[in-house]
Amino acid sequence: MKRSILFFMLMTAVSLYGYGQQTDTGGTVQLLAGQWSVEKATDWYAKQQWIVGCNFLPSTAVNDVEMWQDETFDLPTIDRELGMAKEWGINSVRVFLNYVVWEAEAKKLKSNFKKFLAVAEKHGISVMPVLFDDCNFSGNVATVGKQQEPVPGVILSSWVSSPPLAMVRDEAQWEKLKAYEQDMIRTFRKDKRIIIWDLYNEPGNNKSEIKPQLVQNIFAWAREVKPAQPLTIGAWLNFDSELSRLFRSSSDIVSFHAYDKKDGVEKKINWTYETGRPVVCTEWLLRQGKNTPEVILPLFKSSRIGAYSWGLAAGRTQTYCNWGKKDPEPEIWQHDLIRRDGTPYSQQELEFYKQITGGIKPANAGKGNPEQTVYMFSYFKGNGEDGLHLAFSKDCYKWESLNHDSTFLKPELSKDRLMRDPCIIKGGDGLFHMVWTVSWSDRGIGYASSGDLIHWSEQKYIPVMTHRDGVRNCWAPEITYDGANGEYMIYWSSTVNGQYPDEAGQYGHRIYYVTSKDFSTFSETKLLFDPGYTVIDANIARAGRRWIMFYKDERNQPLKKTLNIAYAKKLRGPYTAEPQPITQTDKYLAEGPSVVKVNDWWIVYFDKFNEGKYGAIRSKDLKTWEDISSMISLPKGARHGTIFKVTESFFEASGISNYK
Repeated sequence: MKRSILFFMLMTAVSLYGYGQQTDTGGTVQLLAGQWSVEKATDWYAKQQWIVGCNFLPSTAVNDVEMWQDETFDLPTIDRELGMAKEWGINSVRVFLNYVVWEAEAKKLKSNFKKFLAVAEKHGISVMPVLFDDCNFSGNVATVGKQQEPVPGVILSSWVSSPPLAMVRDEAQWEKLKAYEQDMIRTFRKDKRIIIWDLYNEPGNNKSEIKPQLVQNIFAWAREVKPAQPLTIGAWLNFDSELSRLFRSSSDIVSFHAYDKKDGVEKKINWTYETGRPVVCTEWLLRQGKNTPEVILPLFKSSRIGAYSWGLAAGRTQTYCNWGKKDPEPEIWQHDLIRRDGTPYSQQELEFYKQITGGIKPANAGKGNPEQTVYMFSYFKGNGEDGLHLAFSKDCYKWESLNHDSTFLKPELSKDRLMRDPCIIKGGDGLFHMVWTVSWSDRGIGYASSGDLIHWSEQKYIPVMTHRDGVRNCWAPEITYDGANGEYMIYWSSTVNGQYPDEAGQYGHRIYYVTSKDFSTFSETKLLFDPGYTVIDANIARAGRRWIMFYKDERNQPLKKTLNIAYAKKLRGPYTAEPQPITQTDKYLAEGPSVVKVNDWWIVYFDKFNEGKYGAIRSKDLKTWEDISSMISLPKGARHGTIFKVTESFFEASGISNYK
């Protein structure tokens, strides 16, 4: 809904009014009366599912007056279209109320809003009401009754503000605004179906000034009636301005609008994080500006930012049309997800939404049958020059390659352009995260993510060891997710010349690590594991209350090349190695362990690198191990990879099963 219009009066007005003791300059911020503390906001947000929503009007409404006034309130369409939203995995909607409807028929407005909440609840959808809105793209004064018909091909041609803009500018009218706001919040202040109150949409988007005192009053009026839900006003223009900082510092939950490309959205996210409060993006989706679900939703999910795209069903608001153009049937929709009949603008977008939101339901859901597991195996072939290979198994013993054993992703990083040792895990954000060895001699590793294992993000080089001199390599990176703190640990093997001269003239590997919560910022590189000899190929999993590391003893003198175990109480260690290996040198040489729990069995797959094939061992107690190499079968030529699990419903619905 945002348009890139700079309002000089809006930005200069903030210098005319003080903000009392409330500051937002990066230091300690004094809470306003009734404002939630950071701790309360954080605790509340931790109890919410990841919020994936849309801005909603029924397709039959030209604006929010037509949506709510009794003569045009269309509950059947609302019911039908919210049901469609649920199919996309959408769990919340942001809806605009309008002052003039309340002024004309307050009881009817509240009655209709109650009906709306009931229908939303039926579909498992929470509601974020918007009380005030300065957007007035029609140029008309908001009033009840017959609304202006939309101009064909023109986006939001009948949209009106709430309240009429003259009331915003006239302080004598503010008591009426207070009465409206407090009546609506008081009526629904304990309603659990309301997730957040968005008090004011795009203040100042009216080619006129916005008085900071009105913003302060709107927050204060709301808090006087003590709503159980958090309050917010979203930043939308010039995030460096005092006005935007006022929105941010006064909110319980920080919110913002983001119609930018990915890098612009990332900058805005960093701005919102400065307060330490939870964050929700209340408007996004601008396809022609490369602000698309495939690009933006993973960014929000990895940061656990709530996300409300603009629009659901293409209708009388015409938000599928493009700003500045008069085109009733644009080739590229600006906003909206579906047509009036429920068919998606993009089938690919629908499948992506279903996957990333968890909207894919098991075929046997509700029948009392447990969801079946499909085991996935990522691996490379040859020297890793052709890229990522995938295989699957229903029992974790017999494996079939996918895509006719052709690659799903070709390497693009480093001068060597390799994709060796690919490690994939499913993260706490629902995405699949992959790291790999990019070169025999680089000081960094590769990273990419995917929602469906088919379409991958842009490949990213993570320079984990570039800060140190004498680093010879970064090999066999892996990821382990610690759900207790929402943190990923990335770890790998490196040799640093002269650091560990345990094998003169040869590699002296140790295991190093960094941590990250978003794969954008990383902790300082630290040593993870040093048993006093050269080690590589660590693979870590949780075993009860402990973390267990499987690794390769890389010593040549005496010859080892065995798999070993070490334990730690915390993911970051310290790890204590068990005295005996779990494989024997006199039987075979082993590397690249990958562990998976199947029923009562711990199964460790590994690369018999000198024989050119895979082997496996299993144990129920992690002490006594049985060789089961004769029981397994993998694609010919598969080398060092990892095993991870997906549900059978994901395997089918994501499209990956089509590559069998």
